[in-house]
Amino acid sequence: MTHSPIALLTGASGGIGHEIAHHLDKAGYRLILSGTNQGRLKALADELQGDADVVVADLSKADGIDMIMAKVQKYDRLDLLVNNAGVINTTPFVDTGWNDVEREFTVNYVSVIQLTQRCTKIMKAQGAGQIVTISSLAGILPLYEVPGYTGTKFALRGFMLAQSIALRRYGISVSTIYPGAIDTPMLEYEALHDGSLLNFFSMPLSSDKVARAVMKAIKTKKFEIAVPYSEGILSKLIGAMPSIIPVLLPPIEWMAKKTRAKYLKKKGLL
Repeated sequence: MTHSPIALLTGASGGIGHEIAHHLDKAGYRLILSGTNQGRLKALADELQGDADVVVADLSKADGIDMIMAKVQKYDRLDLLVNNAGVINTTPFVDTGWNDVEREFTVNYVSVIQLTQRCTKIMKAQGAGQIVTISSLAGILPLYEVPGYTGTKFALRGFMLAQSIALRRYGISVSTIYPGAIDTPMLEYEALHDGSLLNFFSMPLSSDKVARAVMKAIKTKKFEIAVPYSEGILSKLIGAMPSIIPVLLPPIEWMAKKTRAKYLKKKGLL
């Protein structure tokens, strides 16, 4: 008897998580949906064709990981972990309270490596599995307005690159998705509260683009996928020569301001 593969998706109550869940559902996965908004999680589970378990867990809290893993333990295996949860703080770093700094670091980095470690133990025992992490192009090219967020994404890139090498011997593939600006409520908030202008180097993409990149990673097992591809190449080229970043920023930000204005107008926020 063939059983549906089991996938754990964090950040499922957000826009990107919603799209990823639908793509995984269509691909035949049985989902464990984790997030902080119970109403959105339940509504998402009801939309899916297959069965889905819901767990409300705050990844900034010490018991968040335990609550998620307790749900995972109901199953006899775990085929896919999608680390999608993330937060960003747009308050100037010098004015940011320590609790907000710690929450950003914990959700974006610490919770990811904790979940990855615990899920890896399950996958290693079964001799197979996949880990896909949603990061950001901010993990390749720094966003100076949000240094805390940028730091978590740089750390995440190093961790996942190391894991992609270390875990292949156990039949576990590790992939990381690096989206540029994605049209989500989080981006709207950033646009209205002086978030990074580099988010608007080009017009933001839909959450569906990230979901499709996740499915591509599952199929190809590529260790890094940028969305869009062109911005990934550009970010790596610029990031390889940090000294030129201050020189390039003024013209880039000049163009980005125009794109941000178009975005806000399109969304009816300007």
